[in-house]
Amino acid sequence: MNKSENRCYDRAVSKKSQWATIIALSGCLAIFSSLTSAYIHPRFLHHAEAVYNQFAILKGLPFHIDGKEVEMLPQYQSRVLFPVLLKGLTETHLMSASQFFIVLQIAVAFVGYLIFLLACTKVEGVPVKTAGIGAGFLAYALVFMFGSSSWEQPTDFLDVAFFSAFLALALQKRRTVFALTVLLATLSHQTAAFGGVIWFFLWGLDERELKPKWWEAVFGGVLIIGSYALQTAVKFLFGGAGQSVGYVINGWFTISQFVDFFRHPTPLGWVVLLVAMVMPVILWLWSNREFVQGDVRRLVQASLCIVVLGSPIAFWPELRSVFLAPVLVATFAATVAEARSQCKLTCH
Repeated sequence: MNKSENRCYDRAVSKKSQWATIIALSGCLAIFSSLTSAYIHPRFLHHAEAVYNQFAILKGLPFHIDGKEVEMLPQYQSRVLFPVLLKGLTETHLMSASQFFIVLQIAVAFVGYLIFLLACTKVEGVPVKTAGIGAGFLAYALVFMFGSSSWEQPTDFLDVAFFSAFLALALQKRRTVFALTVLLATLSHQTAAFGGVIWFFLWGLDERELKPKWWEAVFGGVLIIGSYALQTAVKFLFGGAGQSVGYVINGWFTISQFVDFFRHPTPLGWVVLLVAMVMPVILWLWSNREFVQGDVRRLVQASLCIVVLGSPIAFWPELRSVFLAPVLVATFAATVAEARSQCKLTCH
């Protein structure tokens, strides 16, 4: 084998090794996150109710919460993607609905981490080791989000998958596929509308002249409006004519919950958990602040904007509601900044 053939062989082996590493990392992190999500004490006790509530969404029925029937919150009625997948699997009768719920959670988590790692490595050229660290940071943050809700929320892993896809597609400016992905993500969670925010910050502003690029800004706005319109239509389709156009907005509870915490602080109170959740990625970004420029800076700005827009809608103590999407975006930005820092050190 000559030198040229050797180089080609080395590249092929390297690509195969990279794919094997990415798949292995995705699988390990999926198992870790799924185990954490399912086995946190309140969630473990409420597993049967979490499964039942997925089918209740498709039938427009009340939820089961702590053994009681509770009227479903309007925003849950449009979260049909996971229930549809679960129903389809259950109808095969190969396993129970409870078992398929767990299998589907692991599968979606695997896809979520896989897309995140591919967005890092294939779109931004981040080394696999650095991308793996970034995915580890994300898995770390998710633990705190799981602990903030006593019932498993299948939309969490779907959010990881979809927002990772948003980042990959937006950075490549694949407009049509991006729009279709936002619409598909809307069938899982209302946060899909924030895809328009990511697009706006990446493409809708001229940083030099500090002026909007109107076509791109309008495109991002249309995505937000279209996502809201679709989730409203889905609510009426599955929930019936009695559905409201809006949904519960309770972000103002955050103020009183802040006051309660500082009146009666506890070592594991939600404010402490919030700080512990976001501090590692903030420190990581700060350590590479020289490289928080261009698209990295715009993604950090997008993550902050998502927090601002989400805060009036949902209260902060349920960490996943407001912070899942922005933490993922910020973690991706930190991972890319780290890779660029390493590249500069290597080049010099």
